[in-house]
Amino acid sequence: MAYRSRSSWHGGASEKVHRAWYGSAVTAVYLVTFAIPILSMLFRSVDNPRMVTLVPNLAAAVQQWDGIELPSEEVFEIAFP
Repeated sequence: MAYRSRSSWHGGASEKVHRAWYGSAVTAVYLVTFAIPILSMLFRSVDNPRMVTLVPNLAAAVQQWDGIELPSEEVFEIAFP
């Protein structure tokens, strides 16, 4: 019996399917453990409905501040409810 290489023993197409399967499994593990949690944290850090009302009110209160002394109590009440 002649020596067969690994690729000819398993068949070329079959080995490609196995490599593709292992590659997709590694990609799936990467997405589940790294990419999805990181993207979720980034989205949650930007998507904050409270900021929609807080920022305009805070900006208006800060515009009245002279910049020399501490801001008024109104600014602190808006920024830290």
